Amino acid sequence: MKIENIHKNARDVGRRNALLFGLVGLSVAANVVLAVGVVGARQTILVPTLTSELTINGGGVPRDYLERLARDATFVFLNRNPQSEDFFDKQVERLTTPETFQEIKQMMISERLNRQENRASQVFFPQSFYVAPKELYVEVVGQLDTLNSREVLKSEYKTYGLTFVRRGSLVLLRSFVPVEKNDEKGSQVKPREEPEY
Repeated sequence: MKIENIHKNARDVGRRNALLFGLVGLSVAANVVLAVGVVGARQTILVPTLTSELTINGGGVPRDYLERLARDATFVFLNRNPQSEDFFDKQVERLTTPETFQEIKQMMISERLNRQENRASQVFFPQSFYVAPKELYVEVVGQLDTLNSREVLKSEYKTYGLTFVRRGSLVLLRSFVPVEKNDEKGSQVKPREEPEY
């Protein structure tokens, strides 16, 4: 009698163990499928000024998206006047990483006071973009005009380098710095020759 109970209990334990291992295996398989789905998930970004739909997935950031981010950041940073300082602060906080925002805020205090004293404005006219998606880097070349009322005080061609960082599905600005002529990465790249038809 006792032997039969022992055999019966052993079979019950064996069935429970088999069921438990089956559930653990099913759970592991479900988690693997879920992980593959999350890694391959696509996020569609709809921006009215883009010529086509863009997606950001586990891979890189599309070239067009980086160029548009650089264009927007350049507009915010370089098209400024004493009346647009509050707009500048809000937009810079949205575009940049928290660390970058604090650095920029410190650097811009003296520039803001100077601009308010001189009642000067600046306008930037972008002319070309060099985009390196793998490095999350963009160079913008254009003309920077400094104005006082309606008179142009200074006009110069400038190049700015923008470095971005990706945090999840967000792409944020890490640095926005002037680039010297001999350090321009975009000038070191030979343009592709288009085939003749």
